[in-house]
Amino acid sequence: MNTTNDKIEIINLIEQQSNRINRLEDKFNEFQYVHSKLNKHDETLILHDQRMQTIMKKLLELHTDLQNLASVKQHIMTACAALGGAMATWLIHFLPHL
Repeated sequence: MNTTNDKIEIINLIEQQSNRINRLEDKFNEFQYVHSKLNKHDETLILHDQRMQTIMKKLLELHTDLQNLASVKQHIMTACAALGGAMATWLIHFLPHL
């Protein structure tokens, strides 16, 4: 039998279910918003990672260049020392004859 109390109870149950559905929709919308933000954050992190890899590659190239320059400097210093030694020897041997 459909009494007034039964109808009221059914209406209350429908309202409760409707409220639950609305809360779930709100939670789902919140989840979608957070998910969207996380995706954008992930994209930003990927870009930063790519930039860092490029920077690290450039730093490695600079390090190699600096090592090469240090090697050239050492060769120049060795050559200068040898030249200085040769000049000193020349001065010692030939200066008295001048």
